[in-house]
Amino acid sequence: MPVNRRFTILLIFLICVACSFWMISRYPALDMKAALSGTEAFEDPLTNEAHFHAPRNADFSTRVMITTLNWYQTNWRGMAFGLVIAAGFFTLLKYTPRQPSDKRFRNSFMGMFVGTPLGVCVNCVAPIAKGMYEAGSKMETALAVMFSSPTLNIIVLTMLFSIFPFYMALAKLLATFVLILLIVPLISDKKRRAIENSACEIDTSFDITSESWSQAAKATALEYLKGLQYIFIRTVPLMLLAGVFGAVASHLMSFDKLIGAPINLINLSLMSFMGTLMPLPIAFDLMLAQALMMSGLAPGFVTTLLFTFGTFSIYSAMIVARTFSISLAIKLFLIVFAIGVGLGYITNGFVEYRHVQWLQQYDRIVDDLPGKKKPSHSNLATNYSLSPRTRQASPIILKQENILIQALSHEPRNP
Repeated sequence: MPVNRRFTILLIFLICVACSFWMISRYPALDMKAALSGTEAFEDPLTNEAHFHAPRNADFSTRVMITTLNWYQTNWRGMAFGLVIAAGFFTLLKYTPRQPSDKRFRNSFMGMFVGTPLGVCVNCVAPIAKGMYEAGSKMETALAVMFSSPTLNIIVLTMLFSIFPFYMALAKLLATFVLILLIVPLISDKKRRAIENSACEIDTSFDITSESWSQAAKATALEYLKGLQYIFIRTVPLMLLAGVFGAVASHLMSFDKLIGAPINLINLSLMSFMGTLMPLPIAFDLMLAQALMMSGLAPGFVTTLLFTFGTFSIYSAMIVARTFSISLAIKLFLIVFAIGVGLGYITNGFVEYRHVQWLQQYDRIVDDLPGKKKPSHSNLATNYSLSPRTRQASPIILKQENILIQALSHEPRNP
């Protein structure tokens, strides 16, 4: 069987780049974020690492500029890795036999397994999804990679279940699986749209299986640089623009303004819209949601942000609009937005139900305390008048020196 030396060289290069990024930068940074979660005060609304600081009396434009620069500084490593891997996939898939499958659910499942270990945020994975699709992958595979990379990483999942209540973490995880494995295959096109660009063309006039290793290395480098240039031109300007949009949105609306606000459609819609729009770095979405939860934000709002943060963003929408279509970008934005609103209502209903159950259990425990008189069933069956309340000595739970703790039952609640 002839060996495709270009494929081998490029595959080794991508493995080395990925391992270096994961071991030197990504996973140590995620470990540090997990350790600092709940203990660090954020100086910037879009990142936990404020390299530039705005004066206290700075005007709106200055604060937006400083936040934008901090976002660029925080995301440049992940974005550089995303561009390198995107160009690698873009070139690598040209050397593999294309056997597109129409089994969209299976394609989404495989895309989820490709995206899960990447460990890049929703912004940095967008160029990777673009490179995969334009090199020949199916739409559902590319979208599954884009959604799974920032949400299903092992360290992100560990942080999710360790710092949030179990029902919140489970709701986010189940909603993510529904989005990737059910919604993405259903909204993806069965037929690929024809993509016309010179970077995707393969020179068929030369038999690449007969070239030497040096010739293969030189040709692979040229093909890779051509693909990198193609991806860079079509993604980096949008990234710069997304940073500005995210900074403006973060300073126009602060999430802590809804602390103490009631759970209703307007407030949930506002929270879900902003959460879907924000281009947050990986794991910072969990840190910000936890900080808001500790500040007193209602659980329904926290669950909404927990799902919308890091799942989609303004930059992802730009890349999807340019790679696939504007209608698909709007559709995905609205889907993530609607799921966020629904999770907020579900969480709020669950919290209220659990609170009522706790009160009923507390009443039963207090009523069953020893020494408390219970009305006989005969009196209840024949006497329908309200009996006068008698003051009884409350049972003592703890008595130590000058400390006395007694159990007091709740007053009857209004019907």
